Amino acid sequence: SSSVVMPSSSSNPGLTTSPNWGFVLLARVEDGNYTEGLNAQTLPTTTFAQGSNNVAVTKGIPSLSGSAYSQTSYLSPVSQPFSISVNQLPIDDGYQLNDFAELYVLLSNDLMANLDEQKSDIKQIDGNTALLTSANSKLYFNALSENGEYFVGTKVHFISDKLPELNEFEFDVTLKTEGVEDETMRFTAIRDESVYFKAQAEASSTKVVRAKEDVTLTSNLIFDDAKYTWYNEAGEKIGEGNQITEQPLSTQKYTIEIVKDEDGFKSYDAVEVAVVDGKITSVSPNPAQDNLHVEYKLSDYTASASIHLSDTQNSVSASYPISTTNNYLDISLSGFVPGTYFVKLAIGNVIVDTKTIIKK
Repeated sequence: SSSVVMPSSSSNPGLTTSPNWGFVLLARVEDGNYTEGLNAQTLPTTTFAQGSNNVAVTKGIPSLSGSAYSQTSYLSPVSQPFSISVNQLPIDDGYQLNDFAELYVLLSNDLMANLDEQKSDIKQIDGNTALLTSANSKLYFNALSENGEYFVGTKVHFISDKLPELNEFEFDVTLKTEGVEDETMRFTAIRDESVYFKAQAEASSTKVVRAKEDVTLTSNLIFDDAKYTWYNEAGEKIGEGNQITEQPLSTQKYTIEIVKDEDGFKSYDAVEVAVVDGKITSVSPNPAQDNLHVEYKLSDYTASASIHLSDTQNSVSASYPISTTNNYLDISLSGFVPGTYFVKLAIGNVIVDTKTIIKK
């Protein structure tokens, strides 16, 4: 016997030509006799199978697994506006694919050019790839001309540190054209349960002075070849590699995305860096006896600032205006009794940083 993967096709008045929409598996027993329709170019696979007892045809459910986790199919020109919907099917415990993975659509350049992004449930990643933003997403397209090349496909990125109890997930991709019978392909995404890694993001400092200090963002390295991409809180890409340096102007949550080269498995982690207009960088000596040296850093946006010194009950306190162009203040501790004190930096009337010292 022999088997071959063939495109399924059907006559469809909504299409300029018959669509090649999906794949099925045909098995034929070779007994030396002629099989009707064997060399036909446009014969529907179901008709071919029905015409011979030597031929069997599957339902045509492609599996996305292994190193690719993706598939593309040819789409013939459609002479009127149409849509492609992607619907994820719940498994026994109620979960769907997007609980453990990201599902993307892959579109050829000509097909992407006809996509109505405003109406579609997607987030475009690049010229050929769009992330589906919900478990049941719909993409809307304008009519396709005869001279374009149209391919549509799907790609799955499983999240490596989200571990489902079951590793197979199904979803339907349906072509919808007004006045024409819907055409649906069903896919099964099969997770490789042996893959596991977890991203970890760190910052050299979780508090920095606005436009005055750099922060180094570092991610762990995984054992496999992978791509490391950093994003800011707005989701904008800010750099690649397991370590980058930023100088933030506002408080940010930075996200690292690690994507394994071989199979597209992903993991995310985030670290928040608070941005302030000033901070105390050091107090010395500590414990102190006669004098205290306070070093600070202020942003260029600071109009006025002061250092406050108080005991733990706030019954004894003193305030010292500081220069916005300087970076230190020396304080005499004469008259302060031994004990624990707070050194506070105030920007205007707001305390932005506090250190603790011991007065001997």
